[in-house]
Amino acid sequence: MTAVYGREDLVVEMANDECWRRLRQGHLGRLAMGHGPGIEIFPINYTADGQAVFVRTSVGTKTAMVGVSPWVGFEIDGLDGGWTWSVVVKGPLRRLVGSADLEVAGELGLRCASPGVKDQLMSIDATSVTGRRFRSAL
Repeated sequence: MTAVYGREDLVVEMANDECWRRLRQGHLGRLAMGHGPGIEIFPINYTADGQAVFVRTSVGTKTAMVGVSPWVGFEIDGLDGGWTWSVVVKGPLRRLVGSADLEVAGELGLRCASPGVKDQLMSIDATSVTGRRFRSAL
């Protein structure tokens, strides 16, 4: 853990393993994707395994945008023991079609809160995972 701006109690960068631990514990995040000024942000259920973030969706805007620009950002945040924290994952989003990928994602037990058929399984192959936390004023 590294202090940002020189004050340990102000903003602290989280270690990679802490970021992945928080990702594995959560289930709801925000997926940011797009091209140029056409950025969209979607609340989405997810699961994570320590190397990738997995999402399930229906055919629509997200699946269409992957063909235009596969690079995405994904963020989760929360409050824990007097700290406010945020984890950001960046990397390419890809459709999972291979049996090995589908098996790994299936073992993680991804469920969706929103209604409807969510038959498109995708993963964000993390090229960057960063996290920060700070003492909460809330």
